Amino acid sequence: SFTDPLGNIFEYQPWYIQLKKTWCPIKIHQEQLNGHKFLVQIENYMTREEASFLTNMEIAVPRHVLPELKEAFYHHDLIGLKVYNDQQEYLG
Repeated sequence: SFTDPLGNIFEYQPWYIQLKKTWCPIKIHQEQLNGHKFLVQIENYMTREEASFLTNMEIAVPRHVLPELKEAFYHHDLIGLKVYNDQQEYLG
């Protein structure tokens, strides 16, 4: 999660996962933050065997559910831009 604090990821719903190159919404049945690990039970994936199919998949949320930032930016806002530091050194 790129949220701060980490547990805020649960505030942004719905979640999407990519299945066969298509982003699909998923519904969370239960969630828990355990240290730096997320324990999430997804509807329609109720057994350990079913859930193993989703292990280590990327999770995405729609941009409109993210809070508006006044003095910062989201990482995806930088895609396609040239970035320089305060010393005008090109970073990429």
